[in-house]
Amino acid sequence: MALSDQTPIRYSPMTLSRRHFFALASASTASVILASPLKEVFAKKALGKSFRAKGFGSLKPDPNQLLDLPAGFSYKVLSRTGDTMTDSNLVPGRPDGMAAFPAPGGNTALVRNHELSPHQLDKHGLVAVEYIKYDPMCLGGTTTLVVGANGQLVKQYTSLAGTERNCSGGPTPWGSWISCEESTVTPTTYPVDDPRSVSMKHGYNFEV
Repeated sequence: MALSDQTPIRYSPMTLSRRHFFALASASTASVILASPLKEVFAKKALGKSFRAKGFGSLKPDPNQLLDLPAGFSYKVLSRTGDTMTDSNLVPGRPDGMAAFPAPGGNTALVRNHELSPHQLDKHGLVAVEYIKYDPMCLGGTTTLVVGANGQLVKQYTSLAGTERNCSGGPTPWGSWISCEESTVTPTTYPVDDPRSVSMKHGYNFEV
């Protein structure tokens, strides 16, 4: 039965159960997501218009074989795995979750995860000075790119190192990046001589 078919019930903070909270939240979310598209569909039907989206046209083959885009679109490569960064370290492989933030001087800072594990040395493991590594046996972390208003790369550097499989994350309201480890490995998970072994507990979120 839909919530709208039931008699409204008012809850105080002490009587609103977990189940009711998620039921109400789901209903509210669904109405926000569905109301606008349905309204648009009905309006188009009333006017006899097609429901099919026009899109941006067919993709044009990229001569560099990196990214095919529709006519009129373009891309710019800012950083490649294996490039030498401003701090003399190499750009690690396996980039993953990232977010952009306003930076001084009209620049933009892009903080980028690298989902690397200790045994993935062939993916340019994240290298940093030892004192900023959480776990010296781990290769994951983040790099930060600073991009100017003209779209040119100003600098890029290691901003978090010694973490494990940094996959997802999210920006905070105060302008930092939360980098999440997609692993709960500990020093006892694998034998010491196993290439996957670590020296610290993992499964944490790191603020960059």
